[in-house]
Amino acid sequence: MDTHHGRKRASQRGYTGDLIKLIRSYGTFEGDRQILDRHEIAACLEAVARFRAKLLKLLDKGGGIAVFREDDALITVFSPDTYRRPRRSQRARRLRLA
Repeated sequence: MDTHHGRKRASQRGYTGDLIKLIRSYGTFEGDRQILDRHEIAACLEAVARFRAKLLKLLDKGGGIAVFREDDALITVFSPDTYRRPRRSQRARRLRLA
């Protein structure tokens, strides 16, 4: 919960709510303070760059991926655009309707 004083000081110093959330999410604790320094910001930016590169690679592969899992075991991986559900036979449909 934020105090009125904290919100006012953040506003005066140009720190938006989104910036405060970043500090709370990625900053390190030093006593009762949470700090996000230049080195931590650089490390976050490198992680974002790696994540972006992986997303671009997925986009180059066709824009999507589907993963079938059971429990924590990987069953298969495929492009969702290529998957077609097997059609029921005419006989199975007639039996179902009867």
